[in-house]
Amino acid sequence: MADKKNDAIRGLSLFIGDIRNCSNKEQEDKVVQNEMAKIRAKFLKGNLQTYDRRKYIWKLIYAHILGFDVDFGHDVAVSLINCPRLQDKVTGYIAMGIMLDERSDSNIFVNCIDTIKQDLTCGNEIREALALGTLGNMAPPSLAEELAPAVIHKSLQENRSTPLYVRKKACMCLTSMIRRQKQIY
Repeated sequence: MADKKNDAIRGLSLFIGDIRNCSNKEQEDKVVQNEMAKIRAKFLKGNLQTYDRRKYIWKLIYAHILGFDVDFGHDVAVSLINCPRLQDKVTGYIAMGIMLDERSDSNIFVNCIDTIKQDLTCGNEIREALALGTLGNMAPPSLAEELAPAVIHKSLQENRSTPLYVRKKACMCLTSMIRRQKQIY
């Protein structure tokens, strides 16, 4: 298992290195488009292990940050937040928070409402913070309406068992959701 882990990190590092070694924008475009075509083929083939899905999602996140249009892989990110392992959830939530916004396809969000709701109320501060951070970055109106009661409860909770930073994240998430609602109407 350790070899596979090093290979995955090495694969992502090689991809980043290949992009950095490009001498012009056309070369960079070609490297990224080739890698995205490989990733798309892997996703279409299916039967990927969770670790491989994480690795490919990180490559897509990097391509998105570079300004490339990443129009696939969102369903894989949603599937990662549904996984029980924290590493998978972190990757899924980060991907959703970076690559999606309130204008994204609403069907993507329908598949993750229950998981986000569970993570907001699970009692695990890391999962709660991940869910709140992602909601604050990309919550569309439908998701905001559905999850606002849980966020309000989390922000107003005076229970000392809830860490202060989780309550602060809930307040920031709520503020972001309210601002988005004002911009829409």
